[in-house]
Amino acid sequence: MEVEPVRRAASAQFNVSSDVGSAAALREAMDPANRSLADALQMSFRVLQFVIVVLLVLFFFSGFKTVGATQSGVATVWGRIVDKTGLAPGLQMNWPPPIGEFVLFESDGRTVQDQGVFLPISLALEGLERSLQSANNRDELLPGEDGSFLTASGELAHVHVQAKYRIESPVHFLKTIPDAMAGKVVQVAIQRAVVHVGASHELQELMDDFSNEEIQEMVADSAQSVLDGFDSGIKITSVSLLNEVIPPLFIKKISGDYSQAKQTAESRKEMARKNAQDMLITAAGESYADLKALMTSYEDAWSQDSSDADDRLASINAFFDSDQIAGDAARTISTANRFKSLVDQTLGREARRFAGLLPSYRRHPELVIAEKWLEAYGTVMNRPDAEIMYVPEGLGSMGIDISGLESVRDIRRRADLEARERSNAILSGTASDYMLRADEIKLGQAQRQLKIDKDSGSVSGMRKELVEDQNK
Repeated sequence: MEVEPVRRAASAQFNVSSDVGSAAALREAMDPANRSLADALQMSFRVLQFVIVVLLVLFFFSGFKTVGATQSGVATVWGRIVDKTGLAPGLQMNWPPPIGEFVLFESDGRTVQDQGVFLPISLALEGLERSLQSANNRDELLPGEDGSFLTASGELAHVHVQAKYRIESPVHFLKTIPDAMAGKVVQVAIQRAVVHVGASHELQELMDDFSNEEIQEMVADSAQSVLDGFDSGIKITSVSLLNEVIPPLFIKKISGDYSQAKQTAESRKEMARKNAQDMLITAAGESYADLKALMTSYEDAWSQDSSDADDRLASINAFFDSDQIAGDAARTISTANRFKSLVDQTLGREARRFAGLLPSYRRHPELVIAEKWLEAYGTVMNRPDAEIMYVPEGLGSMGIDISGLESVRDIRRRADLEARERSNAILSGTASDYMLRADEIKLGQAQRQLKIDKDSGSVSGMRKELVEDQNK
């Protein structure tokens, strides 16, 4: 048998002591129950009122929404957009649902790639280094598997592009593109931009003439023009090349050797320019460019038979005479000037003497000849080793053995020995011959200095007595 569970204590107890059927007694007995029921109903009503108030408060506050720093969106009332500029980050208020609604989405930091549609399969899977190592001349691009784009020169090329974008106009964006399709739309715009840029430029231009930053800017501008064409509300913030523009892999592989050879050639050209500049500086000094300009101007004037050719040649001569000239040209001019001075001191002196004697010789030739003969005779006879001998006339072919004076021979031997000693002293002088003795050193005063004459090669600056001996 089932055991009846224990019941709670009764809230009211009816005691009917009168006869059965007495209505007044029954009502009297029901009054406590009625009061208890009324109290329970009243308490339930108050709880219901509180719940309704709470629900009203919650319903009211459901119209508030916090928009994140990277979010954007619009507020709608009965499905109609009420704010044409979009929601700003922060706390926003609208009618509670279902009257009002917030449509939010991420506006910044969106990224999309071109999905490698312009890359061959091997490059997309293995990377550039390994793909170049395995590339050979039998590689073929398979349509539908390997991607590429066509350039203006009719060559195929590869590139990998990534773009970052943001929602600049939420209203236009929600009217034209579902949020889930935004990435796909930008991806298609980027792909179209790559094709457009490639068709507008040759491969060599994209590889050598344009930097990656310039190509990225061209792709971004082309893609943005597509998005602006249907008021997408999307703004491309940046485009980056994950793989720079390259030709097919085997061509890229062999172009590395070409680039290295080209770099070597450029290095040699730069070295040649530097050597040429050094040669010009060595030849004419730092102002070689001015001299070159003067020479070029003179050559042009001379070839055109211009009247100012002589003036330009005079400008070149003036430049050589100025302080601007240096290097080998200055040394050559200096050597020429020294030679000119030497000629003037030797042959020039003799020429002046000849010019001075010429008028006298024309008037009295016998007298001038006799005078010069006597001068020569006196010079010869003035030597200490000169010796006069008289030979009778009419000896014919007879030979005479005449020995000179012993004193004259001694003079000649001493002169020969002194000449040899002077020569040996010049050629084999020791370092001590050029050093100062203790009695020659004077503190605080300038001392003698060794100097080598460039013309004769003799050394000056030896001890005073050695110099005197050499001059004897």
